[in-house]
Order: sequence, then structure tokens, then C-alpha cells
Amino acid sequence: MKKNDLENEDRTVRRGFTIVEAFMVMVILGTIGMIALPRYAGFAANQHLEAAARRVTADLLLAQRQAKRTSASQTVTFNVAQNRYQLVGMNHPDHPSTPFDITLGDEPYRARIVSASFGSSAQLIYDGFGKPNYGGQVVIAVGAYQKTVTVDSGTGKPSKGVEPVMVIDPGPPQPPIESQ
Repeated sequence: MKKNDLENEDRTVRRGFTIVEAFMVMVILGTIGMIALPRYAGFAANQHLEAAARRVTADLLLAQRQAKRTSASQTVTFNVAQNRYQLVGMNHPDHPSTPFDITLGDEPYRARIVSASFGSSAQLIYDGFGKPNYGGQVVIAVGAYQKTVTVDSGTGKPSKGVEPVMVIDPGPPQPPIESQ
């Protein structure tokens, strides 16, 4: 071999990653993923919850306007077990041949109705003047987050809570501690 060939061989740089470098990059990406994924899941849950609360609020306002417009009572029936509600006697504005029936468990909301309470029932009735038979509230949840839509008993106007509340499941009820 010539002297120039040896000098050229020493100057060549090997390009690529060692296994240690590749492993370190994977560890860093995994750590970032572990931090980002729960935050993204919480963000997505809040977005679904906000959309569901806005939908319920808008539909309750629509029911109140319909009652005033027709000077006849308008009923909104909540089915907590099926995560749905219906504006009785109204057709869906986007699908005029179908009843106005909204399922919050479906896309795009993926929410569930935790409770709906107006007096002693899950039914809200606006009279022909837009006044509700009872004030009350609908509690909606997505994952561990909940939001409450409250209907004022005087005006009938629905309002949704400002911030979602995170509810941590306390687990099964504990038996009472007996004192001796």
C-alpha cells in the first residue's frame, strides 16, 4: 500500500448510528410519548365534553324557543341509560323525516349522561311561554371529566358550567366503621 492510500483511509469518516445512540433516541422518544399521551387524552376528553355540553344547551334553548313560537308545551325527555335525549314532537333539523333524537354516546361527542333531574323526573317541559315545569340539571361525562348543564327554574335558560370537573372514582363503598 502506498502512503497516500493509508492517509485517505484514516480520513474516511464512518457515517451511521451506533446501537447505543439509537437506543438513547428511542428512550427519549418513549419518555416524551409517556408525558404527551395522557395530556392529549385529557385534552380530547375535554373537547368532547365541551361539545356535548354545548349541544345539550343549544337544544334546550331550541326547545324553549319552539314552545314560545308555537305557544304550546315542548317536552325534552332524557334517557340516562342510553345516553340520549329527544325533543318530543320535533323533527331533526338536518334530517326532517326523523325525530329529533340525539345520542351523546355516538360520534362526535362520545359522552355519557350521568344524570338528568327536573323535579322528580328526567323530563323537562317548557310551557307555551317558555317557562319550565321545574328547574334542574343534566350532568354529562367523558372519561373522568364531568360538566353540568343547569336549567334555571324562573327563566328556563340553560347554562353550562364554566370549567369541567375531574371526578376521581373513590372505588367501592366501604362498610361503616363500628364504634366500640
